[in-house]
Amino acid sequence: MRYGAGVKGKINLAMSYGLPVIATPPSIEGMHLNPGDDVLVADDRADFARSDRPPYCDEALWEQLAAGGREQHPQALSRDVARQHDCHAPHRSRRSGGMRKSGSGS
Repeated sequence: MRYGAGVKGKINLAMSYGLPVIATPPSIEGMHLNPGDDVLVADDRADFARSDRPPYCDEALWEQLAAGGREQHPQALSRDVARQHDCHAPHRSRRSGGMRKSGSGS
């Protein structure tokens, strides 16, 4: 979740509360979500509007997506998982302005 974190963060937050999410393919890219189980995916406005089963009209679908999102959240999207991945990412040194690896000192 290194890029597009604004939208991805909102999706992550909604799923953590068990709210069903309908998203575009780029917005869930790299989030390890299963379309149809954890999230509904639509490519454009017409796809969003054409949905034959909007979750707010289908209690079973709402519950399925909510459960999928709540289950997926701690496995792939929690802060603990982000911290584990973040420790391998380069960070900017505040003093030098250069790149350094986490834990390598300043």
